[in-house]
Amino acid sequence: MVLYCKRFIDADTGSGLFSAKKISVSTNIIKTNMMITTLDKPFFKTVCNHCMAECTSLKRCSKCKHLRYCSERCQRDDWKLHKAECPHLCKIPLTYQVPSLIRLCSLLVSSSDLRSTLSIDSMMKHESLDNEKIVEYYPFVLKGVMEMLKGTIEFKAANIYDIYNKLVVNLFTLEDEQLRTIGSALIPEISKLNHSCDPNCVLSFRS
Repeated sequence: MVLYCKRFIDADTGSGLFSAKKISVSTNIIKTNMMITTLDKPFFKTVCNHCMAECTSLKRCSKCKHLRYCSERCQRDDWKLHKAECPHLCKIPLTYQVPSLIRLCSLLVSSSDLRSTLSIDSMMKHESLDNEKIVEYYPFVLKGVMEMLKGTIEFKAANIYDIYNKLVVNLFTLEDEQLRTIGSALIPEISKLNHSCDPNCVLSFRS
């Protein structure tokens, strides 16, 4: 939900927000839910995979054993998303923690319904292959996604690259209350807005 602002879309400059009234400092201008979140490796065993709360007694998913939750409610609420990747994670040894970008790519490649719900096709991406960071990391992601989805669905490397490219551009860094980077979040509503190199607002998360 957008508060105090109106969205504009321009063929040359892209999309963004402009103020519909005077906005005071510390005012919330956008409120929305995170659609997908994934944890980085250091926090895989100490943070709930659904509510992102730190917990000392997390319980594993009874099927794949990879994801951990602080309560049955969190596990139940996350199942509508996790059920698509659970069969793939079941094939991965527990000694290996799947990087968040590989998990996200695999999930979106394997689920056309999820891609539609998140409006992945409409997201912006880097059209040029000149971006060294994107090109350099891609072979690692491609190998990981193919390993996760091996023998389950048919897919093309071009489809993986398209989704990977969009994720690199549109993912948000997920931070906790101590401002530690704990993972990544995909927020389609905010991804539709251009970023600014001279921003006058900040993105924050609440568990």
